[in-house]
Amino acid sequence: MKYCSIGFRLAALICICTLFFVTGCGAGSNQSGITESAAARNDRGETDTGSDADITTGPPASPETGSVTAAAGVHAFPEMDSATVAAEQVGGLVTDAETLRAVIDIAEQSADQTVLEYAEFTTEEFLAEVAAVYQIAHDNGYVYGDSQTTPPCEDGIISCDRLIARALWNLGMTDQPEKGMNVGKEVAYLTTHGFELVTDQSRLKPGDIVMQDNGVSGIPNWRWHTFVLVSYDPETTMCEKYDCGHFTPEGKDRISSEQPFVCPLADYGIQRRFVCGLRLRQRPED
Repeated sequence: MKYCSIGFRLAALICICTLFFVTGCGAGSNQSGITESAAARNDRGETDTGSDADITTGPPASPETGSVTAAAGVHAFPEMDSATVAAEQVGGLVTDAETLRAVIDIAEQSADQTVLEYAEFTTEEFLAEVAAVYQIAHDNGYVYGDSQTTPPCEDGIISCDRLIARALWNLGMTDQPEKGMNVGKEVAYLTTHGFELVTDQSRLKPGDIVMQDNGVSGIPNWRWHTFVLVSYDPETTMCEKYDCGHFTPEGKDRISSEQPFVCPLADYGIQRRFVCGLRLRQRPED
């Protein structure tokens, strides 16, 4: 009886050790794969097809929860002075000054490569084209992911940035990077093609393209998010938008949803911080 008890305890100990070893190795292998994949995609400057999937799913932010950068206003290349770094705080969420500086640097460094000072279409035409691209994707069962075609989305694949890329393509901006403009290259491309930066969230207007980071300081990359505003209320931070990102905080697929739809601008809270808007630069009246 004594030997049986010892044997039973030894067998139990071996089982526990084996389970611990297998679980630990599995978790480590999985994390390694995620890190490698993210790094590889980031190096290629690809779109944010994994952006929403990388966010902790939960209830949407309250209407009072939003984020805003410094009150630098609307400028092609706003100055980063002490007031900008301090930033105006709304709802407790403030875009990181380092990230904003990185975005402004990209715009400034791209200035000498300007192709169009002013876009050859209006805000109303842009919004109409975004709506048309969304409707085609919605009605034809497009799936979410990295489109591999030029023009973008010819393969029935769409994402947050490819929605915008295809709308711009249809409006004549056909000199986009291969497979279409993606969120990692959005600032450099748009600020050289008739758009200007909007660094004050409270000044957002219909037709503005919004860029949000993933709550981590750095430069634009595939984990960022982008969409097009139809309307925005700075008092409540509620917006109406076209957005072909992956899914909502409630887990609903965006492509198959009815759009435009209404939600808080920062619908994932701190995991989706406002970085900047991009607005069609208006041609001065003669």
